[in-house]
Amino acid sequence: MIENQNTSLNHLYKMDVLRGIAIIAVYILHCYMNYLGTHLEVKIEEGSYFVNLIGKDWLSIFLTITPFGYGWTGVQLFLIISGYLIHLSYLKSKSENYDFRKFYIRRFFRIYPPYLVVLLFLAFQYNRDLLLNFDKFKDLLSHLLMTYNLHDSTFFSFNGAFWSLALEVQLYLIYPLFLFLRKKLGIQNTIYFLLFLYLFFTVIFNSFYFPNFYFALQNFVFKSWIVWGLGAILAENHFNGKQFFKLSGLGIIIFLILVSLV
Repeated sequence: MIENQNTSLNHLYKMDVLRGIAIIAVYILHCYMNYLGTHLEVKIEEGSYFVNLIGKDWLSIFLTITPFGYGWTGVQLFLIISGYLIHLSYLKSKSENYDFRKFYIRRFFRIYPPYLVVLLFLAFQYNRDLLLNFDKFKDLLSHLLMTYNLHDSTFFSFNGAFWSLALEVQLYLIYPLFLFLRKKLGIQNTIYFLLFLYLFFTVIFNSFYFPNFYFALQNFVFKSWIVWGLGAILAENHFNGKQFFKLSGLGIIIFLILVSLV
């Protein structure tokens, strides 16, 4: 019994280490963006997002091509951890009696109350006329409903870091669909299906120009689903005693490189 508890604590410690890596990666990226915000020219033209480094100082160029410029992979790591922990919790329960009502209640009270406090503070602190301005009120409404990441005009409003939270909530909402696919196709084929969705939406979004939807489509929930699914298949392997890779050292580095390509 004590051995199992120690194993569980060690396992949670590893998850906390990975969370720490993700937090540091995102923090470094935002520092990088804050420094280079006045140095780099960022444009969106015909669906392509690029950073113009021509004529910029060497420090700006160096930071862009080093890991400092890839801190966004921290968000991907957060999604993997989420998929891993949520699905592992499901596997450890009596899955045939899994109570989704309790699942969503727990998720709601863990995320929404602190989110609501911060949202309302930001909304009324910087938008004193919010209730009198219809466009700003619609923006607030999209945040209250966790749909603000579906359009570029609201994607970064109030707080630019909020967008990943909405994506996370939407992944929770489609978790029953993930379990349905797992039951019908098996976990391996489900991951292949999520990979197909990623490739399909990537081709569609890169082939056509959608004004005002660039960031929204690049982070579309069904396009990002594969990253969350990678965490779920790690949970399956762990639960069944299969070792995908050790959660340390070279294994983590290789895995993050693969995820960064998604």
